[in-house]
Amino acid sequence: MPTLRRYTVVPRLPPALERLRPIAYNLWWSWSPVGQELFVRLDSDLWEEVHGNPIELLARIDQKRLDELAGDDAFTSHLDAAWQTFQRYLQREGWFAKTFPEAASARIAYFSMEYGIHECLPIYSGGLGVLAGDHLKTASDLGLPLVGVGLDTPRDTSARRSTPTDGRASAIRPTTGTGCRFCPSSTPPAPASSSTSSIRTASSTHSSGRCR
Repeated sequence: MPTLRRYTVVPRLPPALERLRPIAYNLWWSWSPVGQELFVRLDSDLWEEVHGNPIELLARIDQKRLDELAGDDAFTSHLDAAWQTFQRYLQREGWFAKTFPEAASARIAYFSMEYGIHECLPIYSGGLGVLAGDHLKTASDLGLPLVGVGLDTPRDTSARRSTPTDGRASAIRPTTGTGCRFCPSSTPPAPASSSTSSIRTASSTHSSGRCR
């Protein structure tokens, strides 16, 4: 019998943890320790298994674990602190707006073949990609109206380095599938954030870390 439609069942976030979703959909967490620690605390083993992908983490975590954390005062206090830090970041007036208020409608195009934002977003393969990713992160911190234009590679080109017991280094590629694993098609995109920096690829846009 042919398959007519596939369904992906994901856990339901309890109301007390709903703020995890907008944080997960904004790449701000990738250079914010308070954001990363929040997701590690959800399930450290699963976090390693999904190579630090918070969207996949929320899609695969056990429902009982979420319900348990929703009633954990220590975790919800951590979430409150991360959310407040996140909101201050989005609502702040950046260096560019303060220095060049007359250029509020300006846009800066940044072209690169790859962007090393985080290993769970496999659109980079080396040091130059990591450098380009750092440029975008700094642009976001400064509030630059910068748009990174690159390629959404059809296959995973990123790799992590491992040194086995025989001393020979080898590359291990995360099993993240094809295309942009950070934007699973089964997950609806969140609204665009208020920050101005963004990453545009051939088939997806990550605006200041938020996929849309």
